[in-house]
Amino acid sequence: MDLPDKRSTDTPLLDPARILAIIYTAGYFYIVYLMMTRVLPDGNEGALNQLIGALTIIQTSIVQYYFGGSKSAEKAQMQIASSKEKSDVVMAEIAKAAPMPAVIPAPVDPAAAPPKEP
Repeated sequence: MDLPDKRSTDTPLLDPARILAIIYTAGYFYIVYLMMTRVLPDGNEGALNQLIGALTIIQTSIVQYYFGGSKSAEKAQMQIASSKEKSDVVMAEIAKAAPMPAVIPAPVDPAAAPPKEP
């Protein structure tokens, strides 16, 4: 049960979401680079920290979409399905190899009256 990767088969190379994600990621790292190499104006540290926080949340979502999140969920589902199939096969083999249980008759009480026939 080998499923193709949805992101590589469903989205064309020039998909607008993919292009925006690439532009956003490049801009994000450029802003981080500028913050590390430039002196921030006095009084703007709080606003820039909030901006970087918001941009980081969006960047995390982009990375999760393309490299994590649902891919790991799909992989986990595949592993669960595979292990269920394997366990079903193993249980069937155990059932075939197991000896049939012996039928032991119930003890008869000699003092009991014989059953009445209708």
